[in-house]
Amino acid sequence: MASSQPLSVLMFMTGRNCAPYVAEAIQSVARQTHPDVHVLFVDDCSDDDTAGVAQAALTQHLSGRFQLVRNPQRMGKACNASTHLRAAARAHDVVAVLDADDFLLDVTVLAQLAHAYRQGNDVVWTNYLTDHGRFGGNGPLDRNKSPRAQRWLTSHLFSFRASLLETVPEDYFQHPDGQWLDAACDLAIAYPILDQTRRYHYIPVHAYRYTESNPQSHHNLAEERQTLSSPKQRACAQIVLSKAPLPRVDLAESPAPTVRTSPAVPTAAASPWETACAVHLAQQVPSLLQTVPATELHALDAVQLLAWQQHLSQVPGRQVLCIGTGATLEALACLAAQHGACVTRLRPTDSTAPVAPVQDDIAAPWAEYILDDAPAYLPELSALPEGPAFDTVVVAADAWGGKRLPLVGLAAIAPLMHPTHFDLWMLGLPADELRQAQALVGQAMPDVMLNCTTSRLPALHIQARLSAQADATEAAA
Repeated sequence: MASSQPLSVLMFMTGRNCAPYVAEAIQSVARQTHPDVHVLFVDDCSDDDTAGVAQAALTQHLSGRFQLVRNPQRMGKACNASTHLRAAARAHDVVAVLDADDFLLDVTVLAQLAHAYRQGNDVVWTNYLTDHGRFGGNGPLDRNKSPRAQRWLTSHLFSFRASLLETVPEDYFQHPDGQWLDAACDLAIAYPILDQTRRYHYIPVHAYRYTESNPQSHHNLAEERQTLSSPKQRACAQIVLSKAPLPRVDLAESPAPTVRTSPAVPTAAASPWETACAVHLAQQVPSLLQTVPATELHALDAVQLLAWQQHLSQVPGRQVLCIGTGATLEALACLAAQHGACVTRLRPTDSTAPVAPVQDDIAAPWAEYILDDAPAYLPELSALPEGPAFDTVVVAADAWGGKRLPLVGLAAIAPLMHPTHFDLWMLGLPADELRQAQALVGQAMPDVMLNCTTSRLPALHIQARLSAQADATEAAA
């Protein structure tokens, strides 16, 4: 599903008088599981041995994969980004920003970033915690608003496609008088990057440790230890936010989503077998008749529901994700409740379909996901709360904001699913799309089991082989 060539990630590390922290920061980069990581380390005219400690650690852990710059005079992070980083970034795919007194907590975080970029995102960030035990307030951005009109949600660990830095004017890193910004530099780097695209993604993990206790930090120098900011930082932040947003580069590349307003596949009259299945379900799960409005009963796929009932009964307490709306998903939620499953529903913000109560009902704006230059639109998956991986996922026909591309959807949803025990159904695919999707998914993921159903709501069923074996064993027992 991904190119055999890993993305080249450049870690942009800057620091001044950070000698006590540098070795640990560099080691946290060297421990990353992502195979292609390089470091640009800028020592900003330190008075201590920051450069020497960095040189030793980089040589030991990242030999041949780093560049060390020693500034003869103090320049500041904004100037370093505009000069040193801009020049170095051209040789890499992705830039991630790590301060020299902080470090990465999660050894897989760069691999997670790379996966998000493979899906077509342009900017990706995570959350952080501090060495005083505070949790960061990062989160997803509303794609329907300018990033500058929203609160600051994209700090550590912040990353972006290296090409986006090329178009940022130098004066976006400067005061109005041309002096380099000497505070709020993370904002000065992030906002002109975010201006240019809405293809961004928040990974809800605390993957970064912010060293709040560093006495050289602005908030400590200003004795404002409760805010993680200083008067100078707040003043510089106002200068950053006063800059005009840069033009978007993603609009010309991908059209806005066109939301489907009618069923993709017409329903046919029920066969005797479907009628028999429906009668059986009504007897076994009488609450179905209270869950689904009578006017929508004709749209139910009784054969599929019977298969789901069997699936849910084999392993009670499954983690179920329903993406989209509709009578069939409402019925699935009813079946899941009967078998003690935890149900989460993710639906488009603009959906007007009535929905029954579930444990977690989340409305999210449309988000664009890209695989091999093919864009597809689903509700923003990052809006889902942190929790256990889903082992059962069902994507309704109305979950797509434009053309259905099951392979792109699978790539977007895959990080949410259990790695070895999952069942994914994509509903409402016409026969030609069903055959094409089965072939493409089979080529991309030869280790999964594929099955196409052609009942009232045709579906592509993607199942992990280990999951199939486990369910079969439990069913036999």
